Amino acid sequence: MNEELADLMFGIIFLVLIINSTMLIAVSSSLYSPDQGENSVISPPVVTASVTSPPQYSQYPALASPADPDPVKPLVSLIPTVVPLGNTGAALYDTDVILTNSETQPVIESVSSYVTIEPKKSREVETHTYIQPTIAQRYEEGYVTIYSLANQKVSQALPLISFSLLNPPLVIDYNVTPVNTVDVKYMVYKEVSTVYQENVPIVRPYEDAWFEVIVRNKDTGQIVTEDGYGRTYSFQAPRQLVLRECGNYSLEFTGGFAELDLSVKVKEDGNFP
Repeated sequence: MNEELADLMFGIIFLVLIINSTMLIAVSSSLYSPDQGENSVISPPVVTASVTSPPQYSQYPALASPADPDPVKPLVSLIPTVVPLGNTGAALYDTDVILTNSETQPVIESVSSYVTIEPKKSREVETHTYIQPTIAQRYEEGYVTIYSLANQKVSQALPLISFSLLNPPLVIDYNVTPVNTVDVKYMVYKEVSTVYQENVPIVRPYEDAWFEVIVRNKDTGQIVTEDGYGRTYSFQAPRQLVLRECGNYSLEFTGGFAELDLSVKVKEDGNFP
């Protein structure tokens, strides 16, 4: 009895498999049949492209929409093109700007195009350069000293000297000696097997020493001439300043960080009653 039941079940299963296989074959033949009837399935599009012509789409039905009632356009024209926003804050390319100077060769510098290069006229720096003789002329015979200083520390508080010159010249001889300053230099040196460490003092003239003579017309206050030592003047010393015209003069002496030897001489004849 059990063997008959097993044979019956096997027969039923085999029959079901045969029916399913037959249905699958029928469906497959209908799907891939060359017949293009109403129930046929649309095959994938065939795209052909060339260098000079746009892609051609076949077998796709034309689409129409309320915004585009013309169904003839290909599908590729319906895809929106995404245009990236411009970056207005991006740095611009550097440009080469030629900077010219009438006294030098053109100089090319790379600057940003945001920068504007404009020529600027430099301010004239007044420099006092006077041709001084190598050896100061000697004014001794017939001259008298009307004012003198010896080993005087130069400061802003030196007095004003006035004199009415009737018989030129008026001669100002002066010598400026800068005060000394001390620099301490740490040194390490070795002798044989012994190492020495020392602070060596270096005495030198102070580079900021200066002195200035300003000669004014006492009646008008205008500067007639000026001379000096240091700063915008040279460091030549001793020096000599000579006034060769008649006038009512005021002599102003100023300076700093120096010692001064000075004498003012005029002719005795014609300048005193």
